[in-house]
Amino acid sequence: MIPTISIAICTYNRASLLKKCLEALLPQINTSNIDIIIVDNNSNDTTRGLIETYQNKHKNITYVFEKRQGLAIARNVAWQYAKGLWIAYLDDDGIPHNNYVERLQYVINHYDFDCYGGMYYAYYEKERPKWLSENFGTKRLISPNIGLIDENTLSGGIFNIKRCVLEQIGGFKENFGMSGKNVAYGEESELQYRVRAGGYKIGFDPELKMDHIVANYKHTLIWQLRREYALYRDSPCLLQNNRTYRKLLKSFLRCTIKVLPTLIGKFIKTKDYYWQNLVLDYLKPMIAVYGTMNNQINTVEKCKR
Repeated sequence: MIPTISIAICTYNRASLLKKCLEALLPQINTSNIDIIIVDNNSNDTTRGLIETYQNKHKNITYVFEKRQGLAIARNVAWQYAKGLWIAYLDDDGIPHNNYVERLQYVINHYDFDCYGGMYYAYYEKERPKWLSENFGTKRLISPNIGLIDENTLSGGIFNIKRCVLEQIGGFKENFGMSGKNVAYGEESELQYRVRAGGYKIGFDPELKMDHIVANYKHTLIWQLRREYALYRDSPCLLQNNRTYRKLLKSFLRCTIKVLPTLIGKFIKTKDYYWQNLVLDYLKPMIAVYGTMNNQINTVEKCKR
Protein backbone atom coordinates (compact mmCIF):
# COMPACT_ATOMS: atom_id res chain seq x y z
CA MET A 1 0.00 0.00 0.00
CA ILE A 2 1.34 3.46 -0.91
CA PRO A 3 1.40 5.67 2.20
CA THR A 4 -1.08 8.53 2.14
CA ILE A 5 1.09 10.66 4.42
CA SER A 6 4.86 10.83 4.82
CA ILE A 7 5.76 12.68 8.01
CA ALA A 8 9.05 14.45 7.28
CA ILE A 9 11.37 15.46 10.11
CA CYS A 10 14.56 17.34 9.26
CA THR A 11 17.11 17.41 12.06
CA TYR A 12 20.53 18.76 12.91
CA ASN A 13 22.38 18.00 16.16
CA ARG A 14 19.26 17.86 18.32
CA ALA A 15 19.08 14.20 19.30
CA SER A 16 17.53 14.87 22.71
CA LEU A 17 14.78 17.03 21.21
CA LEU A 18 14.23 14.61 18.33
CA LYS A 19 13.68 11.85 20.87
CA LYS A 20 10.90 13.87 22.53
CA CYS A 21 9.32 14.45 19.12
CA LEU A 22 9.38 10.76 18.18
CA GLU A 23 8.15 9.61 21.60
CA ALA A 24 5.07 11.77 21.12
CA LEU A 25 4.58 10.88 17.45
CA LEU A 26 5.16 7.12 17.18
CA PRO A 27 2.35 5.95 19.51
CA GLN A 28 -0.10 7.74 17.20
CA ILE A 29 0.87 5.72 14.12
CA ASN A 30 -0.94 2.40 13.88
CA THR A 31 -1.62 2.20 10.18
CA SER A 32 0.45 1.32 7.12
CA ASN A 33 -0.65 4.37 5.16
CA ILE A 34 1.68 6.63 7.16
CA ASP A 35 5.46 6.52 7.09
CA ILE A 36 8.16 8.70 8.65
CA ILE A 37 11.23 10.00 6.87
CA ILE A 38 13.99 11.58 8.95
CA VAL A 39 16.60 13.65 7.15
CA ASP A 40 19.79 13.98 9.17
CA ASN A 41 21.28 17.26 7.93
CA ASN A 42 24.94 16.46 8.69
CA SER A 43 24.62 15.94 12.46
CA ASN A 44 27.70 14.96 14.45
CA ASP A 45 25.95 14.03 17.69
CA THR A 46 24.07 10.80 18.51
CA THR A 47 21.26 11.41 16.03
CA ARG A 48 22.00 8.44 13.76
CA GLY A 49 22.20 5.94 16.62
CA LEU A 50 18.96 7.27 18.08
CA ILE A 51 17.12 6.83 14.79
CA GLU A 52 18.52 3.34 14.28
CA THR A 53 17.20 2.36 17.71
CA TYR A 54 13.71 3.44 16.68
CA GLN A 55 14.04 1.75 13.30
CA ASN A 56 14.55 -1.59 15.06
CA LYS A 57 11.07 -1.23 16.55
CA HIS A 58 9.28 0.70 13.81
CA LYS A 59 9.69 -0.46 10.22
CA ASN A 60 7.96 2.60 8.81
CA ILE A 61 10.92 4.93 9.57
CA THR A 62 13.31 5.86 6.76
CA TYR A 63 16.66 7.48 7.60
CA VAL A 64 18.45 9.70 5.07
CA PHE A 65 21.77 11.43 5.69
CA GLU A 66 22.20 14.71 3.81
CA LYS A 67 25.63 16.32 4.07
CA ARG A 68 24.71 19.58 2.35
CA GLN A 69 23.76 22.00 5.11
CA GLY A 70 20.47 23.86 5.05
CA LEU A 71 16.88 23.35 6.19
CA ALA A 72 15.44 24.02 2.72
CA ILE A 73 17.86 21.46 1.25
CA ALA A 74 16.82 18.89 3.86
CA ARG A 75 13.14 19.57 3.25
CA ASN A 76 13.61 18.98 -0.47
CA VAL A 77 15.47 15.74 0.19
CA ALA A 78 12.59 14.65 2.44
CA TRP A 79 9.86 14.98 -0.16
CA GLN A 80 12.03 13.47 -2.89
CA TYR A 81 12.63 10.34 -0.78
CA ALA A 82 9.16 10.17 0.74
CA LYS A 83 6.54 7.75 -0.53
CA GLY A 84 3.37 9.54 0.57
CA LEU A 85 0.87 11.51 -1.47
CA TRP A 86 1.08 14.16 1.27
CA ILE A 87 4.24 15.44 2.96
CA ALA A 88 3.68 16.47 6.57
CA TYR A 89 6.64 18.55 7.77
CA LEU A 90 7.18 18.40 11.52
CA ASP A 91 9.97 20.24 13.36
CA ASP A 92 12.46 18.03 15.17
CA ASP A 93 12.15 20.26 18.25
CA GLY A 94 8.36 20.10 18.24
CA ILE A 95 6.18 17.82 20.35
CA PRO A 96 3.01 16.97 18.41
CA HIS A 97 -0.19 16.86 20.45
CA ASN A 98 -1.70 13.42 20.96
CA ASN A 99 -4.27 13.88 18.17
CA TYR A 100 -1.75 15.18 15.62
CA VAL A 101 -1.93 12.20 13.23
CA GLU A 102 -5.70 11.92 13.64
CA ARG A 103 -6.00 15.58 12.72
CA LEU A 104 -3.76 15.18 9.66
CA GLN A 105 -6.04 12.46 8.36
CA TYR A 106 -9.24 14.33 9.23
CA VAL A 107 -8.27 17.43 7.25
CA ILE A 108 -7.17 15.42 4.22
CA ASN A 109 -10.42 13.47 4.22
CA HIS A 110 -12.79 16.40 4.78
CA TYR A 111 -11.25 19.48 3.14
CA ASP A 112 -10.10 20.36 -0.35
CA PHE A 113 -6.76 21.95 0.54
CA ASP A 114 -3.54 21.64 -1.44
CA CYS A 115 -1.54 22.49 1.65
CA TYR A 116 -2.44 23.38 5.21
CA GLY A 117 -0.85 24.01 8.58
CA GLY A 118 -1.58 24.44 12.24
CA MET A 119 -0.55 25.96 15.55
CA TYR A 120 2.55 25.77 17.70
CA TYR A 121 2.83 26.74 21.36
CA ALA A 122 5.99 27.76 23.20
CA TYR A 123 7.48 25.72 26.00
CA TYR A 124 10.68 26.24 27.96
CA GLU A 125 13.18 23.84 29.50
CA LYS A 126 14.24 26.61 31.86
CA GLU A 127 12.20 29.46 33.25
CA ARG A 128 11.16 32.07 30.68
CA PRO A 129 13.15 35.30 31.13
CA LYS A 130 10.87 37.95 32.62
CA TRP A 131 11.67 40.42 29.85
CA LEU A 132 10.67 37.98 27.10
CA SER A 133 7.03 38.29 26.04
CA GLU A 134 4.65 35.54 27.18
CA ASN A 135 3.58 35.21 23.54
CA PHE A 136 7.07 34.75 22.15
CA GLY A 137 7.45 31.36 20.46
CA THR A 138 3.70 30.82 20.07
CA LYS A 139 2.18 31.20 16.62
CA ARG A 140 -0.37 33.95 16.20
CA LEU A 141 -3.81 32.42 15.71
CA ILE A 142 -4.74 33.02 12.06
CA SER A 143 -8.37 31.97 12.58
CA PRO A 144 -10.35 30.20 15.32
CA ASN A 145 -11.93 28.04 12.62
CA ILE A 146 -10.57 25.67 10.00
CA GLY A 147 -10.70 27.04 6.47
CA LEU A 148 -8.91 28.65 3.55
CA ILE A 149 -6.54 31.56 4.13
CA ASP A 150 -5.87 34.21 1.50
CA GLU A 151 -3.03 36.32 2.88
CA ASN A 152 -1.34 34.80 5.92
CA THR A 153 1.44 32.23 5.77
CA LEU A 154 1.79 28.96 7.64
CA SER A 155 4.63 27.80 9.82
CA GLY A 156 6.92 25.31 8.07
CA GLY A 157 7.32 23.37 11.31
CA ILE A 158 3.77 22.03 11.22
CA PHE A 159 3.00 22.18 7.52
CA ASN A 160 1.41 19.65 5.17
CA ILE A 161 1.43 19.76 1.38
CA LYS A 162 0.60 17.50 -1.54
CA ARG A 163 3.66 15.91 -3.03
CA CYS A 164 2.42 16.70 -6.54
CA VAL A 165 2.31 20.41 -5.68
CA LEU A 166 5.93 20.32 -4.50
CA GLU A 167 6.89 18.57 -7.72
CA GLN A 168 5.06 21.11 -9.88
CA ILE A 169 6.52 24.21 -8.23
CA GLY A 170 10.02 22.75 -7.77
CA GLY A 171 10.11 22.47 -3.99
CA PHE A 172 11.85 24.89 -1.64
CA LYS A 173 14.33 27.56 -2.72
CA GLU A 174 17.53 26.21 -1.22
CA ASN A 175 19.24 29.55 -0.68
CA PHE A 176 16.60 30.58 1.88
CA GLY A 177 16.25 29.38 5.47
CA MET A 178 18.30 28.05 8.35
CA SER A 179 21.70 26.51 7.67
CA GLY A 180 23.50 24.95 10.60
CA LYS A 181 23.66 27.56 13.36
CA ASN A 182 23.05 30.51 11.04
CA VAL A 183 19.87 32.44 11.80
CA ALA A 184 17.90 32.70 8.56
CA TYR A 185 14.28 32.46 7.45
CA GLY A 186 12.06 32.77 4.41
CA GLU A 187 12.04 29.36 2.72
CA GLU A 188 8.56 28.39 3.90
CA SER A 189 7.00 31.79 3.17
CA GLU A 190 8.59 31.98 -0.27
CA LEU A 191 7.25 28.51 -1.09
CA GLN A 192 3.74 29.53 -0.05
CA TYR A 193 3.84 32.62 -2.25
CA ARG A 194 4.51 30.34 -5.23
CA VAL A 195 1.83 27.89 -4.09
CA ARG A 196 -0.70 30.72 -3.92
CA ALA A 197 0.47 32.21 -7.22
CA GLY A 198 -0.07 28.80 -8.83
CA GLY A 199 -3.75 28.88 -7.86
CA TYR A 200 -3.47 26.21 -5.15
CA LYS A 201 -5.57 26.28 -1.99
CA ILE A 202 -3.90 26.99 1.36
CA GLY A 203 -5.76 26.07 4.54
CA PHE A 204 -5.32 26.50 8.27
CA ASP A 205 -6.46 24.18 11.04
CA PRO A 206 -6.27 25.60 14.59
CA GLU A 207 -6.75 22.09 16.01
CA LEU A 208 -3.54 20.76 14.42
CA LYS A 209 -1.08 21.50 17.22
CA MET A 210 2.39 20.99 18.60
CA ASP A 211 4.46 22.38 21.44
CA HIS A 212 7.67 24.02 20.27
CA ILE A 213 10.71 24.66 22.43
CA VAL A 214 12.10 28.13 22.94
CA ALA A 215 15.72 26.98 23.24
CA ASN A 216 17.97 28.54 25.86
CA TYR A 217 20.12 30.32 23.27
CA LYS A 218 17.05 32.32 22.27
CA HIS A 219 16.86 33.83 25.74
CA THR A 220 19.57 36.39 24.97
CA LEU A 221 19.15 39.94 23.76
CA ILE A 222 21.79 39.43 21.03
CA TRP A 223 19.88 36.49 19.54
CA GLN A 224 16.61 38.45 19.61
CA LEU A 225 18.25 41.30 17.69
CA ARG A 226 19.78 38.88 15.15
CA ARG A 227 16.38 37.27 14.68
CA GLU A 228 14.68 40.62 14.12
CA TYR A 229 17.20 41.52 11.43
CA ALA A 230 16.98 38.11 9.75
CA LEU A 231 13.18 38.27 9.58
CA TYR A 232 13.33 41.45 7.49
CA ARG A 233 16.39 40.42 5.48
CA ASP A 234 14.86 37.10 4.45
CA SER A 235 11.21 38.05 3.95
CA PRO A 236 10.23 37.22 0.34
CA CYS A 237 7.45 39.82 0.41
CA LEU A 238 9.74 42.80 1.02
CA LEU A 239 10.82 43.81 -2.45
CA GLN A 240 10.52 47.58 -2.21
CA ASN A 241 13.12 49.69 -3.95
CA ASN A 242 12.65 52.83 -1.88
CA ARG A 243 14.87 51.85 1.04
CA THR A 244 18.08 53.90 1.25
CA TYR A 245 20.77 54.72 3.80
CA ARG A 246 19.07 58.09 4.16
CA LYS A 247 16.02 56.18 5.37
CA LEU A 248 18.17 54.39 7.95
CA LEU A 249 19.60 57.69 9.16
CA LYS A 250 16.09 59.18 9.47
CA SER A 251 14.99 56.14 11.46
CA PHE A 252 17.97 56.49 13.80
CA LEU A 253 17.32 60.19 14.39
CA ARG A 254 13.62 59.66 14.95
CA CYS A 255 14.21 56.80 17.40
CA THR A 256 16.87 58.74 19.29
CA ILE A 257 15.10 62.09 19.47
CA LYS A 258 11.44 61.07 19.77
CA VAL A 259 11.20 57.43 20.78
CA LEU A 260 14.09 56.95 23.21
CA PRO A 261 12.92 59.53 25.80
CA THR A 262 9.48 57.88 25.84
CA LEU A 263 11.04 54.44 26.29
CA ILE A 264 13.25 55.68 29.13
CA GLY A 265 10.18 57.12 30.84
CA LYS A 266 8.39 53.81 30.44
CA PHE A 267 11.38 51.96 31.87
CA ILE A 268 11.40 54.20 34.94
CA LYS A 269 7.65 54.06 35.56
CA THR A 270 6.66 50.54 34.50
CA LYS A 271 7.41 47.60 36.77
CA ASP A 272 7.41 44.88 34.10
CA TYR A 273 9.33 46.84 31.45
CA TYR A 274 12.97 45.76 31.59
CA TRP A 275 16.13 47.25 30.10
CA GLN A 276 16.15 44.49 27.47
CA ASN A 277 12.68 45.62 26.35
CA LEU A 278 13.94 49.18 26.11
CA VAL A 279 16.89 48.17 23.91
CA LEU A 280 14.68 46.01 21.67
CA ASP A 281 12.03 48.69 21.24
CA TYR A 282 14.66 51.33 20.52
CA LEU A 283 16.59 49.29 17.94
CA LYS A 284 13.73 47.44 16.20
CA PRO A 285 12.73 50.27 13.81
CA MET A 286 16.35 50.71 12.67
CA ILE A 287 16.86 46.97 12.34
CA ALA A 288 13.70 46.76 10.25
CA VAL A 289 15.00 49.40 7.86
CA TYR A 290 18.47 47.85 7.65
CA GLY A 291 17.09 44.36 7.16
CA THR A 292 14.76 45.57 4.42
CA MET A 293 17.61 47.37 2.68
CA ASN A 294 19.56 44.11 2.54
CA ASN A 295 16.41 42.31 1.54
CA GLN A 296 15.95 44.34 -1.61
CA ILE A 297 19.50 43.35 -2.58
CA ASN A 298 19.48 39.69 -1.51
CA THR A 299 15.92 38.45 -1.94
CA VAL A 300 15.55 39.59 -5.53
CA GLU A 301 18.71 37.70 -6.42
CA LYS A 302 17.64 34.63 -4.44
CA CYS A 303 14.27 34.48 -6.15
CA LYS A 304 15.90 34.56 -9.60
CA ARG A 305 17.84 31.36 -8.91
